[in-house]
Amino acid sequence: MKRILIYICLISQVGCKAQSKPCLNSNATKDFIIELYNKDNLVSKGLLLDSILDIKDYIYIDSSNCGINTNVFTKEDFDFIKCQVTKSNNKVWNDIIDKKAIILSSKVLEDELFNKSWDNFRASYGSGFYCYSLPLFSNNKNDVFIVKKYICGPTCGYSRKIIYHKENNTWKELQVLSNGHK
Repeated sequence: MKRILIYICLISQVGCKAQSKPCLNSNATKDFIIELYNKDNLVSKGLLLDSILDIKDYIYIDSSNCGINTNVFTKEDFDFIKCQVTKSNNKVWNDIIDKKAIILSSKVLEDELFNKSWDNFRASYGSGFYCYSLPLFSNNKNDVFIVKKYICGPTCGYSRKIIYHKENNTWKELQVLSNGHK
């Protein structure tokens, strides 16, 4: 199996290169997340956690090694992705996701799981919950990298790093970079 790695270089002294357009687009991100969640929820029912996964925990970031080793992203995409990583934060996420029925509060989750049990959680909220990273788009917004997790118990769930491609106005899984199960 061919292993594809994404290397992102963040140099703390250097900000984003001048972009002709902003590197974070709330509407594109929201549309992608809602479509992804709706597809995921058909397979495994679960709410969406109200906080994002920190992308820096899932992407190799090194100030001495720049580049993306994949056949999907170009140098321009790399610069665009680097800008998105440096500007991502929980405020961006909160601006994107509407506080609707699909959202699970991390405070409720902590109370349910640490003070009660998975049985109580499932009785109140369903079988599990999803956590997503902020999606990192290519410059043309036709490809996106995301980390997603589904957690359904202490030994139940998965974590995936995935590249999606937009085809006929629908996001399709293009490459699974890693696939971990509990």
